[in-house]
Amino acid sequence: MDVATGQRIIALRGRIVGNFTQANWHELGLLTGGSRFIDGHDRLLRSLAWGDEDYDGNVLDVLMSLPRFCGHHRYEEDGDPWDGDNDGSSPRNTRPRWSS
Repeated sequence: MDVATGQRIIALRGRIVGNFTQANWHELGLLTGGSRFIDGHDRLLRSLAWGDEDYDGNVLDVLMSLPRFCGHHRYEEDGDPWDGDNDGSSPRNTRPRWSS
């Protein structure tokens, strides 16, 4: 993973950690084909529900692993892959863009 992609993932994590609900994670799973991965992550939804301090690390783990799990090989080079129809203000409107 190149530095620019890493920076985009970290910025995305910041937007998710303060805003995502369990329903948002389920929506993301449906949009990406990664529902099994998200539901099966051993700590993501539990740490969200309990407000655990490792939640941000679990978010980062999922963001780095989800494209591989879903069969997407890399993030698009021309911007944040999660910025499809989103102006960055609301994760609910996020439509991920992937390339293979």
